[in-house]
Amino acid sequence: MYHFAIIGCGHMGSRHAEVIKTIGKLVAVCDMDPAKATALASVYGAHPYASLEELLEMEKKVDVICVCTPVGCHAEHAIRSLQAGMHVLCESPLCLTSAAAWQMIETEKYCGRKMFVVDRANTHPALASIGPRVAEDPETSFEFSVSASHPAGHYKGWRGKSFPGGGLLYTDFNEEVSLLRTIFGGVEKVEGFASNLAHHDTIEFEDAGSVSIISVNGYRGKFSWSINKDDGRKLVLREKDNVTELDLGAPNDTGFEQVYQQFLQVIEENRQSNLLEATATVEAIERIYKALTPNPA
Repeated sequence: MYHFAIIGCGHMGSRHAEVIKTIGKLVAVCDMDPAKATALASVYGAHPYASLEELLEMEKKVDVICVCTPVGCHAEHAIRSLQAGMHVLCESPLCLTSAAAWQMIETEKYCGRKMFVVDRANTHPALASIGPRVAEDPETSFEFSVSASHPAGHYKGWRGKSFPGGGLLYTDFNEEVSLLRTIFGGVEKVEGFASNLAHHDTIEFEDAGSVSIISVNGYRGKFSWSINKDDGRKLVLREKDNVTELDLGAPNDTGFEQVYQQFLQVIEENRQSNLLEATATVEAIERIYKALTPNPA
């Protein structure tokens, strides 16, 4: 039986805890807000901690640490957990910069542990339905249009900060960027713009943006995003003789059982993890932000 610990006791931490109870034992949780740690720990009979340092010092029998903290903290928390001799399951996106991503890759290799990222692009229905068609038609172009509307206060905490939030492509729409990269290839060339039209008092970065993209595989398309109104999340595929509009649905907050199965197979069969794919998504987001006018970074 695997012994697990969770860093970050918010919504995603609770979702991980639900799955862990079916495949192993949750022995420790950690959150900078002691009340959150205590609340989650009490449900599962785990030990609560207010700092990662204390958890790593006291819990020597933990096999896996699940990193569910803000994205800007992923690199530090994952690296320190790997160095402590633990496997790591990290929420997506992997981190804020490609430099940090490659440091995580090197740490995984050096420490002889496994790190896996919760990235559901490879199981998204869009991949199975249009992926083969895209591969057969190099003239295919695409339009991603993703939007969301959140209640007041959603961005009051870390989600609205340049650090550790990073921007909407990290906090809200990283799954769609990962899907774009998986279907069409990484971002080769990009130009576009971003603005903050309606959220000056609540977020430190853009609330909308749009870019034109040429992928490394030669596909051309457009990716636009916004939190000013919710028009859904759509992918329009333009082929020679056909136009297909696909509803991407809401962000996928399910499928954790499959993610855990894949992760445990990586550990038990000594398979290569998905860090390179997760790094490619970070590189795509980073490249998009660096190309924006004005640059919100």
